[in-house]
Amino acid sequence: MSLDLLIVDAHERDRVGIVSFFERQGHRVTVTDDAREGQSLVRERFFPLVLVDVDVEPWGGLEFVTFVRGQSPRSEVALLTVRRSWDVAVGGYRRGAVEVVFKDQSDATRLTELVERAARRWAGDGAGAGSENLPAEAKQLLDEMLARMLDMSQHVPATQSRLETMPQGSVRVAVVDHEPRVHQAIAAAATASRGSAAAFEVSALPSGGAALDALSGAPPDVLVARDDLLDLPGTTLVAGLYERSPELLAVVYGAGPGGGAQATIYEEGHAVRTVRPLADPAPLVREVCTLVERAAASVARRRLMDLFRLEHSDLLRRYGVLRGRLDEEARARGGGG
Repeated sequence: MSLDLLIVDAHERDRVGIVSFFERQGHRVTVTDDAREGQSLVRERFFPLVLVDVDVEPWGGLEFVTFVRGQSPRSEVALLTVRRSWDVAVGGYRRGAVEVVFKDQSDATRLTELVERAARRWAGDGAGAGSENLPAEAKQLLDEMLARMLDMSQHVPATQSRLETMPQGSVRVAVVDHEPRVHQAIAAAATASRGSAAAFEVSALPSGGAALDALSGAPPDVLVARDDLLDLPGTTLVAGLYERSPELLAVVYGAGPGGGAQATIYEEGHAVRTVRPLADPAPLVREVCTLVERAAASVARRRLMDLFRLEHSDLLRRYGVLRGRLDEEARARGGGG
C-alpha cells in the first residue's frame, strides 16, 4: 500500500534520508524545505499525511501544523524534532498533530508505523472501514468545505468592499512593567506602524494585578510582560490571561541564566522559543512586531468570519444542525458496536 506523503523539513541531511527511506517502501513523496512552499502544496492537493520539522522556516513547525489542520482537516500531521522538549510535544499535540516523533533511531519504528497506519486507512483496509467512519469523514469534509469557502470569499472584490465598511479592529498590545523604558520603545514602533497592514495600539500597566483587573474581560492580542513584576511573575500573568484567550501571543522578558537579559515567546500558553541576549529594547521590539503581524492576520480572519456570518446566517445554521446530526449518528454507531 502506497501513500501520498508531504515532507516539510529544512535540514537537508534529515530530509534526504527520510525521503529515500519512504520512497524505497513505495510511497509517493513530495518534499520541500520551505513552509511557504509547503502551504502552497497543501492548498493545491490533498495529502493524507504531512511530516513537518519543528524548525522549518519561516514560521516554525507548530504554525505549519495549525495551518494544515485548518486548510485540510482530513490530513494527518506529524511533528518531527531533534529536541526532546516537553513544550514542543505539548504544543504539537495541542495544535492537532497526531504524533510528535524524534529524529533518532529509537523513534524510527514509530514513524514507520505512523505511515503504515495512514496507508491502511486510506486504502480502506478492513471490512466496512469506510462505512464505519462515514459520519467522521462527512464532518471533516463539511469543515474543509467551509474553510475553503472562507478562503475563497476573501479574494472576491465585493467581499473586500464590504469588509472596508466594517469596523477595522486593530491589534492590541499591552505592556506590563513598572518601568517605562520598554513601553516607550514599543509605543514608538506603534506610532511608526500607523497606516500599515500591521498597525497596532499599545497600552501600559504598572503591575500584574492591574493587568489582570484591566485585561481579564478583554485580553489583548499580544501581551508583553516583565518577568519580575512587583507583585507576581510575568509567567503567571500569561497563564492567567491564556485561560481567557487561548489565542494569546506573549513575550516575557527578564534576567536569564548567567545574568544576561532574555525574552521568551509564548504561544497558546506555552514557551516556544527564547531570544538572547537583550542588550537594549530593540530585539524585543522586533519580536513584538513579528507577533503583531501574526495577530493582525487573526484579526482579519475574525472580521471575515463576522461578515460571513452576517451574509450566510442560514447556511451556517444548516451547517451546525447537520454537524450535530452527524455527531449523534457517530455516537449511536459507537454505542451499538
